Formats: sequence, C-alpha cells, structure tokens
Amino acid sequence: MEQWFNYRGYSDHPEIKEQAKYLLSEMLAERQRQPNARDRAEYLRCMTIGLAGLQLSGAYQLNDIYLPLNRNHYNGKSKRSPVHRPKLYHCLKWLKDNGYLKLTKN
Repeated sequence: MEQWFNYRGYSDHPEIKEQAKYLLSEMLAERQRQPNARDRAEYLRCMTIGLAGLQLSGAYQLNDIYLPLNRNHYNGKSKRSPVHRPKLYHCLKWLKDNGYLKLTKN
C-alpha cells in the first residue's frame, strides 16, 4: 500500500483539520453526486494534506509557491509521488477555482 505523506504536527493540528472539514463540506456541497464514506475520508485526508502543505510552505505569508495542476502529475505512470493523488488534484483545483489560492503565474 502506498504511504501518505504526513507533515507531522501540521497534518494533526486541530485548526488545520477543522478548516479542512469546512472546506471539504463547501466543495462537496457544489456536487450533485456525493462520494461514499471511503472516498469522503480520502477527500478529507487530501484536503488536510493540501492545507498542511500550504501552511508549511509559508503560503500564509503571501509567498508564491509552485503547485503543479497538470492532471497527468496525479494519475497513472506519470504520477510524481504517492502523495499526488487524483483527489488531491481535485482539492487543489477547487481551492484555486474558488479564490482560496490565487494564480500568479501560469
């Protein structure tokens, strides 16, 4: 089984976990078809990992960071790492599309 990346204290931080739950509920509210319990748990894990990574990278200080949003980096043989999963891609894309992340360079 592939391992998940854990940002130690960041992935387990109560505020990040609470924010991830809130953002996930907002993301899933826009969908007509709701995921099953297993997929919902994986979406929550991906949202938490995404937010923890942003927090750890210093995104809260308005620094530019590189987030690959090429779908090929998250699927199949061209997947960059075990952390890059399709659900993480959907979470990051949703954050960008809904104004939580601002695109500075294409």
